[in-house]
Amino acid sequence: MKAAKSALLLTLPALMVGCGGGSGGSSGGGSTPSTPKYTIDFVALKSVTFGTEGNCAIYGTNSGNTKSYIAQKAQGANIKLHVHSSNGTWKSSYQPTSGTININQSLVQDGDYISIVSTSRGGIYDILTIEKDFIPTRFTVNTFNDWDSRVSCNTEIKPSTTDYNGYIDDEGDGNGFFVFRSTTDDQESTSPNNIAYNSVTNKEVLAARLCRSTSGCSDKDLMQYRFIAASATQDSNNPVDLVNVTNHTTPWYTLDGTDTTLNSAKLNIYRQNTGAILWQSLPLTDGTYSYATELSEDYYVHVKATHKTWNTEYTKHIENPDNGINELNSLTDLNMPTPTSSLSLVSSCGLSVTSFCLNGYDSAAPTTMDLQRSTLYAVKNDSNFKIHQTIYGKPNVNQPLMKYEDSNIDGVWAESTLNKKEVSLFETGDDGEVELTLTSSNFNAEAVENNGYVTTSNVDTISIMHSQQENSKRQAALTHQDHMVFSQAFIAP
Repeated sequence: MKAAKSALLLTLPALMVGCGGGSGGSSGGGSTPSTPKYTIDFVALKSVTFGTEGNCAIYGTNSGNTKSYIAQKAQGANIKLHVHSSNGTWKSSYQPTSGTININQSLVQDGDYISIVSTSRGGIYDILTIEKDFIPTRFTVNTFNDWDSRVSCNTEIKPSTTDYNGYIDDEGDGNGFFVFRSTTDDQESTSPNNIAYNSVTNKEVLAARLCRSTSGCSDKDLMQYRFIAASATQDSNNPVDLVNVTNHTTPWYTLDGTDTTLNSAKLNIYRQNTGAILWQSLPLTDGTYSYATELSEDYYVHVKATHKTWNTEYTKHIENPDNGINELNSLTDLNMPTPTSSLSLVSSCGLSVTSFCLNGYDSAAPTTMDLQRSTLYAVKNDSNFKIHQTIYGKPNVNQPLMKYEDSNIDGVWAESTLNKKEVSLFETGDDGEVELTLTSSNFNAEAVENNGYVTTSNVDTISIMHSQQENSKRQAALTHQDHMVFSQAFIAP
């Protein structure tokens, strides 16, 4: 597993940054250490006709695939960065210089938060708040209609994918199902010949046989397999020669049905320099799976379920796959709290200052949960001011909503109607790559551009931004990185 994570860190591209600003430096002849800083770069989205992006990085497309959203440097003229103490009180504020904010990390103490606030949309405050432990050293966020026309778009190299036709040696027995699986495709056929599939060029693909008949094979245990390079020549005269798995009846015990509904379970296998590839879908009830001894270190189970009304998803490395996979008590043993469905704020949070909090669940989160996302959309009763805020911090039953030097923001909490509340709890194992993936995976360019974030779940109107391609890579990596996600959303009708 350590090798898998090391390989991931080597292959993931660096954080995308804007064109301005720096991370600080020495004032003298190069021997004085630089002061550690947080650097935040600003970009703005611009829509272009789908298919005309050129080499511009794409940050999203609209629902009809007629528009793509690209990004270029922004000045951040309507942005402020605020520092808050652990109880939400305001400490200090900073504004961008040439599209970037640099502040000394020492200005943010342990337990403090920073908030990036945009006031560019006339009465709407878009806010991203991050607790110190989860602030990247350098990252990029979006502004609104504030791009710098003097610079070009952010660019990235797009990986090439290729269409292939695969052939499998059926050993004279053409019955059953035959598959080719890659990190981008999963194609199944009752014929071993001429199976069309797609793969990132020169990455590995899995060729496999599921069962030896097309009847009585609902779970489709994997019987034979071979990993090959996608570019390997295959034709009817040169089919892939498969090898047998060690055991195709290893027991699988599914989740306890009390307060839990299993939606899907997959067994993935990690391949160095390629990523995770589906090995086998697991049955929704107790059953079996296939296992190859020579691949014993590389299996990961990926589960999607509903537990105590939490939308639940997790990945777990299987330490001893030959002993079976037993997930019976994986969720019930956590003793997860029950989400609160009330669309309201808590006005007395037990803090040392008068503040408002967002209550997300009815009791303390399990100690294994180490990151929380809290999101709300509040409208002042006279409709003059609106706030959409997302907070990333340590788990907190009553999450403080922060105070500001701007009384307009503080005034919303006491006189508002809450139209949306979302809370997510994460177990990341203090893995920085997993934390960054989970704190940067809730940006929806179309919803933000069209003000559709009010009724759209999992949207940060200001976000730690990665391109669509980078987000896809990070989401794919979660299929071979240990983590758990519990999320819940309540939106006013």
